[in-house]
Amino acid sequence: MNLLERVLRKMPVEHLAFLRDATGKALFEKLERSEQVRVHWSDENKSGRGGRTSPWAPSLEEASIYKSYIKLLDHTPVRALVLGGTPMLRELLFSFSIPSTIVDQSLTMLERTSRILGDTIVSKEMLIKSNWLDLHFLDGFFDVVIGDLVLFQFLPKDQDAFFAHVKKLLTPRGAFITRVHCVSPDIYNREVTDAIQDIVSSDAHGKSSADKLMAFLFDRCGNLKEGKTNRAAAIQALKNYMPKSEEESRIIQEAVRDWGGSFLDYALQQEDEVIKKFESHFSEVLKRSSGDYEGAGQYPIICARD
Repeated sequence: MNLLERVLRKMPVEHLAFLRDATGKALFEKLERSEQVRVHWSDENKSGRGGRTSPWAPSLEEASIYKSYIKLLDHTPVRALVLGGTPMLRELLFSFSIPSTIVDQSLTMLERTSRILGDTIVSKEMLIKSNWLDLHFLDGFFDVVIGDLVLFQFLPKDQDAFFAHVKKLLTPRGAFITRVHCVSPDIYNREVTDAIQDIVSSDAHGKSSADKLMAFLFDRCGNLKEGKTNRAAAIQALKNYMPKSEEESRIIQEAVRDWGGSFLDYALQQEDEVIKKFESHFSEVLKRSSGDYEGAGQYPIICARD
């Protein structure tokens, strides 16, 4: 037994827990961004957590908007690239009989979402585990590239490279269709504690409350100047909240359990910045939002093409 191990064995549990978390964060921060994303989604799916609810997954009305954009294209796409394993998008493309290539950085994500869809759909797909910026297809190979909240995964400084890669993969009139997240500046007028109480005491109990809670806290505790969320600050805000009922306590605990096990932060941008990014790479940019859940206007679906 070396000296460090002997010291660790004598430390209190709470100190060991702190060291575990601090060491994990330090190791995570040393990884390249693409590796951080891969590790996050691998851990996310190995945890066995249930499926996400809106706004983290497309709603029924948002699914209809995706469908309407595909119908707007000049011709029925003959090849589609799906970034991420989102089951709803894959079901949609299957309903149009569009051959699809599904690419995700996490093998566990691909396996889990494919089990949800079943063999009828998956047998018509090509599944690839890869970094989205390291795809080796011929230029102009796809008629449509589609993915839900994929821009969210790239910090602002990395987004131009992502757009350039997507454009390279598209045919001349091909389309990039994606739901994006745009933070509302009004969110900073809300007190964190009051907002948490409003959400956890609402009628929408269960996983939807926990997911809605984290959507608010990622925005409210994030840093717009840096262009990214602050997961650690969001989780700490939950831990600082004093629940007023057993139900509130359960929701808080569920949110901490489901969202506190990662160090990955997401892009944080206002709508005008997001739209300018699209317009700097595509000549035609369409935007529509659903209205079937609170805050849906902050998650517009974009169809961009030349």
